[in-house]
Amino acid sequence: MKNRLIWGGLLGVVSLLLIAMYVQPVPETTTGTFSAEKLAEAQRNVERYVDEGKLAGVLTLVAHRGQVIHQHAYGVRDLETQAPMDFDTIFRLASMTKPLTSVALMMLYEEGAVQLEDPVAQYLPAFAATQVYTAEGRVPPTRPVTVKDALMHTMGLTAQARGFGRGPVAELYDDADLGAPETLAALTERLAGLPLAHQPGTDWTYGYSTDVVARIVEVVSGEPLDAFVHTRILEPLGMEDTGYVLPASALPRVASAYTAMRGEGLQVAIPARTSAVRYPRGATGLLGTTGDYLRFAQMLLNGGELDGVRLLKPETVALMTRNHLPQELVPIGVMGLDMINNGFGLGFGVVVDDQPGEALPNGFWWNQHGKPAIGSYWWIGSLQTYFWVDPTHEIIGMVMAQSIDMPFPYKQEFHTMVYDAYEPNTAP
Repeated sequence: MKNRLIWGGLLGVVSLLLIAMYVQPVPETTTGTFSAEKLAEAQRNVERYVDEGKLAGVLTLVAHRGQVIHQHAYGVRDLETQAPMDFDTIFRLASMTKPLTSVALMMLYEEGAVQLEDPVAQYLPAFAATQVYTAEGRVPPTRPVTVKDALMHTMGLTAQARGFGRGPVAELYDDADLGAPETLAALTERLAGLPLAHQPGTDWTYGYSTDVVARIVEVVSGEPLDAFVHTRILEPLGMEDTGYVLPASALPRVASAYTAMRGEGLQVAIPARTSAVRYPRGATGLLGTTGDYLRFAQMLLNGGELDGVRLLKPETVALMTRNHLPQELVPIGVMGLDMINNGFGLGFGVVVDDQPGEALPNGFWWNQHGKPAIGSYWWIGSLQTYFWVDPTHEIIGMVMAQSIDMPFPYKQEFHTMVYDAYEPNTAP
């Protein structure tokens, strides 16, 4: 304990130095500027979760108009070795894999190799026989499940009840041993044999849909998912520390994931220095650094281009990052939470209006004026990774940690306090 207190004191000194190094006011632009003091306050608020023993370490980042204005690491990435959290730390991105998978499919869409209204069964024939669960029994779908449904989580695939799935179909998933398949093809075949939780397009149900997207990428491109993602996304964007399986030289930088809910302090849930995945999936599995993911997010904010490399057309990015859900399906629910004022696009949650809501504590999407940044898009990972892109104000934000059960609202608080630090330019 004494060593940890000493280490915590050293980290506090380092954190002050990092604030001085990485929090800088941005010159006023047409969209506004930031207060360095308020960004530092936002960081100190996140740090207290480390100081209170709820997180081992955390990294935060804010970029504005293509410039990093805040970047701060605090705590450790591994309690056993006391290796510090730093900007080279590699995180298990979990569901933040999904946006990259969605971009992969939309690259094929731009090439004319796949259309959004194509039936999934056109590429994955097993889904031609998939039925829909009802209280009266299984019935045929009223229309084919489409590629767009898979991108939007409206096809009716769910998750296990022992995870965050709900309802009788989620319980069937528990019994289906979805951990047994050894390939993405085998997983999607097994999913096709299970009933859909609802008729296609009638509800938003978070679960395995992006694995179907990934398998379509494999079938259409003729390449394994990891090869496609590497050669078409990671390598062109210079995301050198991101992948499904990392080289041995990178493993010391992989953070441990912890659980804080057993009443015994932080306990290791997933050890550091491991990166193995059974097979590449679309829904999860990528590991990477904050710096790498910033390059991906900046490419999106730039309308599909970064440093002279174009992955998507601006109109395709705009299509992906606007809400496609009807009003009756808003707000979406993610992992049991209703996300205030959020619809869903083609791979991203999307802020759709500025009306107050009561669903989440601490004003997840609210800035100092009590309004969310309408048109922002975002996603999270179950191991506590999170990013958002605000095209209106040209802001990218990230909060990265590694915990398997983190009910504490540090991500929400940081997001809100970033907008408290933002001063819009109101000049005509």
